[in-house]
This record gives sequence, structure tokens and C-alpha cells, in this order.
Amino acid sequence: LEGRDEEGDAVKLSTVHASKGLEYPHVFLIGVEEGIMPHAGREDDGLDDVNGSPVDREKIDAERLEEERRLMYVAITRARKSLTLSWCRQRKRARQMVDCQPSRFITEMQLEPEGARNAPVSADEARKKLAALRAMLEARGNA
Repeated sequence: LEGRDEEGDAVKLSTVHASKGLEYPHVFLIGVEEGIMPHAGREDDGLDDVNGSPVDREKIDAERLEEERRLMYVAITRARKSLTLSWCRQRKRARQMVDCQPSRFITEMQLEPEGARNAPVSADEARKKLAALRAMLEARGNA
């Protein structure tokens, strides 16, 4: 769709990273589950001892988690009219079915995974939830 008229009915697929600065009428975040959002990278991804000094893995893990949280915030704030989050109960990985858990970020947003399914939220309620999320992130220094 690049270079085409922005008006009209079209589905646009994007990564969370590429969505920064953009807005869409309706946003669907797919795979909002532990291991995907936040991403479960390999423990040693990009981690090397520098000049023989040990790497503080706990600090790096905490920084990665905060960055993933910030990306989730960016993603949810792209929605102008509606936001839909989805996750799998089970997913096939390496030829095996594995159980999945909703992302911890859903809990942090104070959404009840079972109770929120297919339940519309009023504009006022959505604004309040977004304001609470923004306050939480600002308190953490991310917004």
C-alpha cells in the first residue's frame, strides 16, 4: 500500500516498532502473551563481557522489560476508535502444543483477561484506563 492514497478501506499490517508516530482508527494487537509481548529473547542475546567485566544480567533484563512495556504503550496509543488485544490459549511450537499466558502488560493495564473478552468499553472508561496506564508509565519514567 506504500505510495497509495491513504483514504479508503484497507487493512494495514505493521510491527509495533514501525507504528510509532502513526494513528489508526482501529488497532488489533495480536499475540499479546508472555514470550511474545514481552518478547522472550535468549538470555545471552547481545550480552558479552566487556573488558572482562561481568554483565549485570538482572539490570539488562529489567531494562529490556521496560523497553517492551514502552513498546506496548506505543502500540495501544495508536488506536483512535478501538483497540483489540488477542492472545492464544495454546500455540504450536516446535511441533508441540504449549500453553500460553496473557501478557503481564494486560494485568498491569488492569484488564481482566476472562472478563474483558468481547466486552465493549465506553469511551470514558477507555480514557480513564489510558490515563491510569499513562500515569503508571510516567511514574516509571517511560512516557
